[in-house]
Amino acid sequence: MLIKRTHDKFYLKENYKNNPKEYFKLIEAEARTDLKLDQDSSITWIDIGCETGSFLYYLRELYPRIEFTGMDVMSELLDHLNDDIVGKKIVPFLGDIMDKAMIPKKRFDVVSMTGVIQIFDEWEIALDNTLRLMKDTGILYMLSVFNPEPYDVFVKYKPSVSRGELEAGWNMIAVDSIKQYGEKKGYCCDCIPFKINIDIPRNQDDPVRSWTIRKEEGDRMIINGLQLVNNHFLFKIKKR
Repeated sequence: MLIKRTHDKFYLKENYKNNPKEYFKLIEAEARTDLKLDQDSSITWIDIGCETGSFLYYLRELYPRIEFTGMDVMSELLDHLNDDIVGKKIVPFLGDIMDKAMIPKKRFDVVSMTGVIQIFDEWEIALDNTLRLMKDTGILYMLSVFNPEPYDVFVKYKPSVSRGELEAGWNMIAVDSIKQYGEKKGYCCDCIPFKINIDIPRNQDDPVRSWTIRKEEGDRMIINGLQLVNNHFLFKIKKR
């Protein structure tokens, strides 16, 4: 049965450039501390699966001298990468993180990747190619849905009225699998749970999208239209 990924087209209808997601703030705070970033920092940073550039737009407002590159497999998303940007532009790169021949030759101080690794069953290929983009002294910030239990979960779905094609995008690779794989490759893999502190309403126009519910103790839990609980973690990966 054919497996596809079309759900990312919703980014063409959304704009988080002036309403940054909570995990944008988490990654920025970690990078600011780890790399001692300030407004004069002039490092290089690539975001994998950048969609229309919402995360990079947020970072660019804070760090105007950083050279940002946005990579995505969908040209129609990259066409909007520099919308609303005045001055120094974000560098677009049309590429495929699953194909070594279609990633930049350049190496970067920082690589970020959010919500991407969960798309691929052969996630090791995506991670290997992502790590290739790092300088020897570089760091990867990878946020996604991961399984805190020691099982890799592979998810495919389709609308109930549809026949044939299945959609990918909600795999939950075990936290332990990422750690063990990275350590075998000679990397340190620190892992931080992402705890959301705002309410996200259910999107009636897109039932697959995630929303929050309150647990009895008051914490929020993220769930989606596949009835999957989303446990997000931020991996910080760098060479030993």
